[in-house]
Amino acid sequence: AAEMHLDYDRSVGEAQDATLWFKGVPVFYSPTGTFPLNSKPKSGFMHPFFATSTRDGVDLTTPYYWNIAPNYDATLYPRYMSKRGLQLGVEARYLDFNVPVGNYRAEYMPYDQLADRERYAFLVQHQQNLGQGFSAVLNYNRVSDDLYWQETSSRLLQTSQVQLPQQVLLGYTPLPWMQTNLQVLRYQTLQTDPQNPVVVPYFLEPQINLVAVKSDVASTDLTVVGQYSHFSS
Repeated sequence: AAEMHLDYDRSVGEAQDATLWFKGVPVFYSPTGTFPLNSKPKSGFMHPFFATSTRDGVDLTTPYYWNIAPNYDATLYPRYMSKRGLQLGVEARYLDFNVPVGNYRAEYMPYDQLADRERYAFLVQHQQNLGQGFSAVLNYNRVSDDLYWQETSSRLLQTSQVQLPQQVLLGYTPLPWMQTNLQVLRYQTLQTDPQNPVVVPYFLEPQINLVAVKSDVASTDLTVVGQYSHFSS
């Protein structure tokens, strides 16, 4: 850098006329920029993604990372496709003592010029400790149409799945050696090829599970496994 200032009170460095070198080759230049001086993440723009294709035309994504709190953050993914239009993606992550997993991803395109419709996709993954032995899990996936992944797949939500799970689970552990749960599980089945239809799986509405493992019961180990499932289509 032509000029660099390191502020250890704010743990932020500032550079002017900066160039990033790798093995003697300059790979990135910026007239100005800031960077953290510790391991904590810092809000700001990330490196952009650029591509061209006959399907989407010019495809440009410029992510912005937002460090909300030590256990909360979000990344915005504004995307422009010259043949389709504007799309906004967002990924939010959150964790605490009662939430070991919290992740939300979504993409929304108000109007796809080629498909002549709005399009969206989202994923919600959440685990919650409810206390008193109770817990909950939510895993919900959905897209606006069967061809979403094939036509507008992005770096935020890339998948080849044709069976998108939509699951709600409630668990209860009344004793250290006994676990029970009740779940409802459905799927969104994507029919991507009319010549090869995908078989729609049965739904579980609901399913109840019981697992108990007790050691040293009358000088033996006792294991009980039970399951009730109601299948629907």
